[in-house]
Amino acid sequence: MTEILKRAGGKAVEANGKKVAGHRLIARLIWDLLTTGHTEFPDKTELRLAPKDWLELVRWVYSQIDGPPPTKLEHMGADGGEFTIRIISGINLDEDV
Repeated sequence: MTEILKRAGGKAVEANGKKVAGHRLIARLIWDLLTTGHTEFPDKTELRLAPKDWLELVRWVYSQIDGPPPTKLEHMGADGGEFTIRIISGINLDEDV
């Protein structure tokens, strides 16, 4: 799916009388929504977000940029000793793992 979306996003579309890559147009529309709460599609359709929808979009964008935070799972060993399992779902190069 990733490869298909990459190819589709690389195709030029017309926006405001100019040809632009589809993925750049999507990024601009999302950025408009994040910074102003509304955007206008190339066909002049307007989209305005309700505050709760805007917050969901912000959460989604940050999850795509940073990924979810690392998760710790505490577990007791068979001998009663405690150890920690760290589940890493994103890589943070600034943190010791």
